[in-house]
Amino acid sequence: MFDQLTLEMGRSEGDLEQLGRRLYAALASAGADTGPALEISRVARWAHEAGTDLRRRQRLAQDLDAQQPRAALSVVDGVFVRLPDEYSDQQAQISGYQAADLFERATAGDRGALRSLRNYERFIGDPYFARGLLEKLGAVGVLNVPFGLGRELRTDANRHDAMLDANTADTRAAMELLGRALADGTRPLSAGYAGDGFLTALTAAGRAGFPPENSRPQYFGYQGLGTILGSGSGAVKYSDAFMRVVGRDMLAHERQNDVASWRAVPDAAGIYASVASQGEGEQSGHYLQGLLMAAGASRAGAQILLDYTPAGETSGNLRYLLHERRRMWAGTDHGAALGNVLRTAASGEDERSREIFDEIVRVLGADQLKLMKYEAGGLKIDDREAFDELSGLRAAMGDLLISQLDHVSTKLYAAEDSGHIVRGSRERTRLLLAVIADTVTDDAAYTALFKAHVGHLRLWIDDQNGKGREGEVGLAMGAGSLGRLLALRTETMKALKVQEDKVNAALKAKIDFGLGLVDPAAYLTRFRVPPEITGPAGAKVFDEISKHLVERLGENAEKGNTENHRISDEDRMRDLVNQMLLSSAVFHLEYQAAEVVGEIFAENGKILPPSTWDEGQAEAFYDWCRERDVPIPKLNNTVNSAVDSARDGAIEKFAVGGDRR
Repeated sequence: MFDQLTLEMGRSEGDLEQLGRRLYAALASAGADTGPALEISRVARWAHEAGTDLRRRQRLAQDLDAQQPRAALSVVDGVFVRLPDEYSDQQAQISGYQAADLFERATAGDRGALRSLRNYERFIGDPYFARGLLEKLGAVGVLNVPFGLGRELRTDANRHDAMLDANTADTRAAMELLGRALADGTRPLSAGYAGDGFLTALTAAGRAGFPPENSRPQYFGYQGLGTILGSGSGAVKYSDAFMRVVGRDMLAHERQNDVASWRAVPDAAGIYASVASQGEGEQSGHYLQGLLMAAGASRAGAQILLDYTPAGETSGNLRYLLHERRRMWAGTDHGAALGNVLRTAASGEDERSREIFDEIVRVLGADQLKLMKYEAGGLKIDDREAFDELSGLRAAMGDLLISQLDHVSTKLYAAEDSGHIVRGSRERTRLLLAVIADTVTDDAAYTALFKAHVGHLRLWIDDQNGKGREGEVGLAMGAGSLGRLLALRTETMKALKVQEDKVNAALKAKIDFGLGLVDPAAYLTRFRVPPEITGPAGAKVFDEISKHLVERLGENAEKGNTENHRISDEDRMRDLVNQMLLSSAVFHLEYQAAEVVGEIFAENGKILPPSTWDEGQAEAFYDWCRERDVPIPKLNNTVNSAVDSARDGAIEKFAVGGDRR
């Protein structure tokens, strides 16, 4: 029918054009109005344009016939295929159909088809390509790709195929292409949305046996989906609708079929020990890891997945993943993928993020608290293996604690300072301290936390001085938090029998050499740190002032304390805060240039930064302040008390009942 219309339109173009010319000549020779002839010529031009478009659509229709698309609509008048209006979009959708055919052939072992898929990488991110690919493959076909490609790679490895490396690279590229198309084609507001029915079909295929042609399938579709989701390495964002429909069902299926809390069920690549997903010496994985990585690309998606309790279950998904599957993670990545989605879900400043953070603390803190004891004035950890089951989670927890730095400090200080008048606050404090103690055993996490605390406190002091406030309570909170952090690192490393803590020693050395004296004003101006001081900004300030310190002192700033006597952690915290108070006070001090003329601590009418003073300049400055009755802030009893009690207040919480006394 369509071919006939195209043919007739092509004929009419020439007939109309010829008629227009002949009529124009006849009317013009008779001296009559040529308007009718011009109108026929206009219609002829329209017929030519319409005919060209029809012929283009005819070619597309012929291509579609060859591809046998699934998105066809059968009606009384024939079979119709939905196409985009723009020609480039139509071409992209046709390319999606062609790529689907190549995927099917590659899954069956056609290496030429696998290599040819590289030609379609230019369509990554094109919604029409995604729609064509998903429509042609269908949900079952999409999930079957990882099984087929994994099986072929395993065959290559077994026979030591010379093309193994090239085939592995092509397989990775193909999986990335498929993963991106799946993300684009399951986004409801996208032009490439495959429809609600496709999402539902994915859940059915995910629970179905695979490979589909096997009369006795040993696997299920969600193992294939795990490989697809993991192909993006956490950088591909899937829609909220995808996480709500498919992600939740994938996790619900795992919970319903979890026969052993320690057993890791591999994804499709892992089934065939595919070199596409595992290298030598890597641990076996679980098919949920791909889902967790994908969910971690979006805060909304992460929260949709974690903050949900499936029908028939008594606990939410967060508790299931963090507590009930703890032993399973110990045999895979030690919770690294889980940490990715926890970090994303709980690092925001919104109420839901805070609630998820508090739930993480309750679950993880309870598990770690069981493994930590208070004995003979210190911490004791007997089962190191159990303590490290979620060691891969610590880096993410460090980031989370930084993002919630003010929230954490306020909770700990308020509970302690109020005498735990709020019911349950003592136990919540113990859980939070257990999480911090566990996190700071990771060198990178501890370093990031320490930097964030120091930088945050320095910024806060500067902010308060700029507003003319003393900020006694905030100063006590900040100093206490730093002291608590240092104490927990020191005591947990002792409990783990670590002989030399080089990371902690290097950070303490920076304090000994005047870390708190370095003024971050230049950094604040250069990078426009906002008034609302945040943990991450504090960490950046620490890096800046540490750099200034190293530039001033050279490599000595990185070495440990060279004094003969041991400086206590409490004295070190007092030194640090006093350094910060002095540096900030000098920066905000109001004086006339004439008042400092001739003073050895000043130059060109300005007081030099305290970080550059020698002993004589420091003494001269304090004499100058005394003569003019200029107050220099120093630690008061409230802050001193917070520093002194930081260590015992933190460590004694691990005693049975929450306190030694």
